[in-house]
Amino acid sequence: MLTRPQHTRTRFLQLADGLCFALAVALAYGLRSFFPLLDLPELETFADYLWLLLLMGLTGPLLLAQQGFYRPASLQSRSAAIFTIIQSCAYAVLAMVLFLFIVRVQFARSVIILGGGFAGLLVYARHEFTKKFTAGKITESELRRRVLWVGTPQLVARLQANLTPAENEIFIHSATLDPGASDLITTLPRYLHTHAINLVVLSLPNLPEAVSTTVIEACEREGVELVLHPGLPVASPFRLTVDQFGGEPVLYYRAHGAQPADLMLKQITDYLGAALLLVALAPLLLLLALLVRLSSPGPVIYRQ
Repeated sequence: MLTRPQHTRTRFLQLADGLCFALAVALAYGLRSFFPLLDLPELETFADYLWLLLLMGLTGPLLLAQQGFYRPASLQSRSAAIFTIIQSCAYAVLAMVLFLFIVRVQFARSVIILGGGFAGLLVYARHEFTKKFTAGKITESELRRRVLWVGTPQLVARLQANLTPAENEIFIHSATLDPGASDLITTLPRYLHTHAINLVVLSLPNLPEAVSTTVIEACEREGVELVLHPGLPVASPFRLTVDQFGGEPVLYYRAHGAQPADLMLKQITDYLGAALLLVALAPLLLLLALLVRLSSPGPVIYRQ
């Protein structure tokens, strides 16, 4: 799938849900503090709960994402969305209670439980609002991509057949253009205007350089987004990045799955883990060295 628009949408929804979880804890604290009917013990100050707001705001969206909540709304039913929200909020409450038990912090469990309930209601309200907003005709026409496919018929048909349900949900297959069967200089602008194209998918394999240049220049003039399909048999598309080499754009493919920053972090973690284990096992190692020294002649460490 076109990951950049989808990731942007997902990050925005996760931010909104994180605010919902944090607001839910604040509402739960307020309800628990001013509830007059029960003789409940006095709560800590609200400032003491600020870090809990932050923790719930970070944990809630992660649990929702783990349950697949941020798929396109039209691909899941309302009952499935409600079940996912309830399940994620329950997991968030259990995680918070367990975390507080481990760190031995005595916060009112009722605030966490009420916060989980309020979070479910707020997230569901946000979900329904987003679903109704994106279901409007004007919004739908703005969010969906009217695609013009440019390439050989075989490659275009194969690429269309491999689209995921989420991609088919946001794409409108407006037209297909075979560069070998028409004059691109006159045909391409007419297609862009007639079908109100806002995305062109150009399959590069078996196309002359002049054809690719014509399509790119036409998209630049008309202000239309362009997706280049190189047709490379790579193991993972997530290892591909766009870079510059010799002043021209190139595709950079990482043969290994880890980023350099990840490798450096792993090395630092290995060193810290080895140092902590060495310190933790130092008494045992000293005891073994002492036993070796008392039970046999010669040095503790064998040398040749």
